[in-house]
Amino acid sequence: ISTVVRSNKELTEKVGVASRLQSENIRVAIITSRNKEKQDDKEEFKARRVEKLKITCNLARNDVSPKETKAIYLRILEPDGAALYNLSTGGGTFTVDGQEAFYTQKQDVVYDNSKQKLEFVYAKGADYKKGQHTVELYESGKLMGKTTFTLK
Repeated sequence: ISTVVRSNKELTEKVGVASRLQSENIRVAIITSRNKEKQDDKEEFKARRVEKLKITCNLARNDVSPKETKAIYLRILEPDGAALYNLSTGGGTFTVDGQEAFYTQKQDVVYDNSKQKLEFVYAKGADYKKGQHTVELYESGKLMGKTTFTLK
C-alpha cells in the first residue's frame, strides 16, 4: 500500500509540473505621451519617451492544464532589481517559492488552450529609470516566462 501511495504522490507531482502554463512571444512596446505605440526588435527605447509600457504574449498550448480561470501576474523589475508596483493601479503581493513578492499587475484569464493573447498596459506615473528592465510572468507562483528591455 505504501508503494502505491508513494507512486500516486509522484504522479500527482508530475501532473502538477506538466500542467504549468508557459508564455510565448513576450513582446515589450512603449506608448508615448502622444499615444503612439513603438516597438523595437532590439527591445531598446528612449526613457524620456515612455509614458506607458505594453507587454503582450501568448499562452502556450498545454493539454494537461485544466480549462479554468487562471490568475496571471506581471512583474516589471527595474535595473536595481526593485519591482514596479502601485497598489492604486492594481499592484500587490503574491507568493513565489514560499516568499512574498510584489507584482506590477494581475489579470484573471479563462484559460481555454487556444494560444490566447494576453496584453498588459502599465503607466508608472513617473520617469522610468535608465538601464535594463526585466519582465516576468507568473501563474500559481510559478514563472511562465521572462524577457528584458533596455531604456536609454
